[in-house]
Amino acid sequence: MARKKRQRLEVMIDALGARGDGVAHAGGQTLFVAGALAGERCLVEPGQKRGDGREARLIERLEGSPQRREPPCPHASRCGGCVLQHAEPELYTAWKHSSLVDTLARRGFGANLVAPLESAPPASRRRLRFAVARRNQGYSPAFRAGHSHDLVAIDQCMIADSCLLEAATRLCTALGPAGIREIELTATTSGIDALVMASSDPDLALAERLPDLAREAGLARLAWKPSGGPVYVVAQQAEPAMRFGPVSLTLPPGAFVQPTEWGEKRIVSLIRPLLANCDNIADLYAGCGALGFALLPGPKLSMFESVDVMTVAARTAARLAGLDITATTRDLEIQPLIASDLERFDGVVLDPPRNGARSTCEALAMSGVKTIAYVSCHPGSFSRDARILADGGFALERVWPVDQFLWSHHLELVAHFVRR
Repeated sequence: MARKKRQRLEVMIDALGARGDGVAHAGGQTLFVAGALAGERCLVEPGQKRGDGREARLIERLEGSPQRREPPCPHASRCGGCVLQHAEPELYTAWKHSSLVDTLARRGFGANLVAPLESAPPASRRRLRFAVARRNQGYSPAFRAGHSHDLVAIDQCMIADSCLLEAATRLCTALGPAGIREIELTATTSGIDALVMASSDPDLALAERLPDLAREAGLARLAWKPSGGPVYVVAQQAEPAMRFGPVSLTLPPGAFVQPTEWGEKRIVSLIRPLLANCDNIADLYAGCGALGFALLPGPKLSMFESVDVMTVAARTAARLAGLDITATTRDLEIQPLIASDLERFDGVVLDPPRNGARSTCEALAMSGVKTIAYVSCHPGSFSRDARILADGGFALERVWPVDQFLWSHHLELVAHFVRR
């Protein structure tokens, strides 16, 4: 039976949506057109439903935008990581800033609170996860295609530190036949820290080759995680270390760090003055303490983190640096702090995962905490939490967009709350 031909529509793109797609309206429905810019007239093919509208494939651009440019990366048209390389920098900056302003406005916060957007330089990502794709007769690092699970093999990346792509290429070539699925790489001060996600453990022959492979790829450490099993180190030449404030910390395998060194430094430079007058600070969702340690020496610091190996790494680093901190393993999603737990703190630095910190913010709203530095990688969940804090007696003083996720729809931010 012949496949039914899909309808094609000629549409005018009205705006850029929150994910970087062009937004059009036709026949009473909203269409999201990847790769299109506002003001362009396009021939599109509507596809699957997405929210209240439909995704639509761009067939032909009938009229272009003067704000369009040639994407600098040859993979930009297929790779789903960068959604707006085809926009002139001024348009990209305005879109990302206005997306944050619009998100906050829906919760009742004014545009005047949002500082100008600052963006990371290209080739600055120090932490990336690559998929592994079959390519010709071998294997290559890959990212996902836009709105798809399809893999796009890459030999160039405009956001990544070049050392990451070089190491990923070597590892994919060598380990692809072993059934590895993904590789997470982090550039540290002592070399690249690599974590391989595989369907099974390496066999004996491969295990014997891994130290040589790690050395050839310039890795400080190579760790392995079989499906359903724990992470373990298979080769190490040096302890993968990072400097956070006055401490040098050895990262546990798979540890979270800010995706760019630029972003980490900018976040620290923003939160330091916000908490400068605090004597007792709680670092919530602390990870290994990258932000909390940067506030030292000075205040008394208490870290709370759900992953025990990261808590242990923070304690060890503090002890070696002669610092007196407390670092507690506690899952704040399952066992959030309550208002009485927070009474001893006058300042809080808060850096939750993408789903935010609803329960923690409800407790903070009922506490005596005076000031909060909130670091978020998801403006949507942040705006919800900001409303909780504002309704609980805090004033949102300022929001700084810190664009670590260049050319994507993701955005980091720093916000300052003060008890009214």
